[in-house]
Amino acid sequence: MKSLKKINPSKSEIKKDSKILGEVFDLLKSATPPNIQVVLVGSVAKGTQLKNKKDFDVFLLFPKKYSKKELEELGFKYAKKAFERHKYRKAYAEHPYLKVKYKGYDIDVVPAYKIKEITEKGTAVDRSPLHSEYINSHLSAKQKDDVRLLKQFMKANNIYGAEIRVEGFSGYLCELLIAKYGSIVNLFNEAQNWSIPMYIDIEAYYKKEEMDKLKSLFSNAPLIVIDPVDKNRNVSAVVSSTSLSIFIFSCRQFLKKPSTNFFIKQKYKITKTQLKRIIDKRQTEILVIKFKAPDLVEDTLWPQLRKTAVALKNYFRKQGFEKFGYYYWSDEKECIIMFEFLIPKLPGIIKCMGPRITQNQNVEDFIKSHSHALDIHIEHDYICAIESRQICNVKDAFKEALRSNIGIPINFMSFIKKAKILKKSNLIDEKYKDITTEYFTRTIK
Repeated sequence: MKSLKKINPSKSEIKKDSKILGEVFDLLKSATPPNIQVVLVGSVAKGTQLKNKKDFDVFLLFPKKYSKKELEELGFKYAKKAFERHKYRKAYAEHPYLKVKYKGYDIDVVPAYKIKEITEKGTAVDRSPLHSEYINSHLSAKQKDDVRLLKQFMKANNIYGAEIRVEGFSGYLCELLIAKYGSIVNLFNEAQNWSIPMYIDIEAYYKKEEMDKLKSLFSNAPLIVIDPVDKNRNVSAVVSSTSLSIFIFSCRQFLKKPSTNFFIKQKYKITKTQLKRIIDKRQTEILVIKFKAPDLVEDTLWPQLRKTAVALKNYFRKQGFEKFGYYYWSDEKECIIMFEFLIPKLPGIIKCMGPRITQNQNVEDFIKSHSHALDIHIEHDYICAIESRQICNVKDAFKEALRSNIGIPINFMSFIKKAKILKKSNLIDEKYKDITTEYFTRTIK
């Protein structure tokens, strides 16, 4: 396939990568004792990386005799010693690790335990070397090329990546799908007819009659792919129903009319004038909230940003404002939450329907509870009250939401209280144009 030439790393690139990795290994080995093993994991270790991949995952494998505290402290100490002359920063997953800038490459140095079986696992990352072993023993060179094609297919459809902000398919998940179905063509042929939820258990750890158990065990995920090296883990836990649906639909469209366009990420080119015309034509109300991002790592920031957006969405709905759509974004410096409303303004009154007139006590209770109503009357066989509405527009609803406990994470509350509401005209500013384009020009291929 022509697409392979564009996504496969060249011989010169592989040679340079090998040279850099050799230097990285030398630095780490000189900084660690002989009983700590330095290993490469991830796509490069498995030979499934895409072209121009400039990041490597390097693990420091400790014997199980070390305590978890020792692993964390010594692992970070050794990594820091190895790269003390280079730019680095401390990052956190289950435990601290080092992110290093080295000659144009991003290197993650992660301490972990050396294990042979998943039952020996001491930390969540211990399984990563087992993943490399599994993939290298189950995929041929041709199948690894198919993995690359699949990754590119996912990228082109904006569903590649296990980050919370993407909710898509990880590289390891792509590898497992090729291992399961044998080739990308076979995968597409099967996936076009997938049901949701979908269950994939390559090593057949679970019987068919245990599917309901799996559903509850993995929190009703739309896609459940059992990790071949850890039967208690769903590799596709982060995949959303939207991402899965896009994949199923895209497979179907590709099989109808195969084209390399399905492997090319389309950059929607649009002028400010065109974008303004699209927004104005919708005749909806747009509420855009901008605020400084809390100092959190990406894997924590995005889930809490989503929780904040959902909490606000639910509050607006409760107040009677009909939402058409919403969107959230962050570059880890600032956050944006955007709502589009079909009904942004409400009348100054609200009708509260009460019980049937025949329910004597309930009617009396209703009248008492609405003693300050503008009007109480009977409609057919129901008692009814007309009350003044306290919140009549979405901006006032947003201000009220910040004074209420609606489920916004504590980490976000102090920042969102200082939020600015952007004008509709700001949406086409160069700073926000890509965000606006992403929301208002979404379309299937």
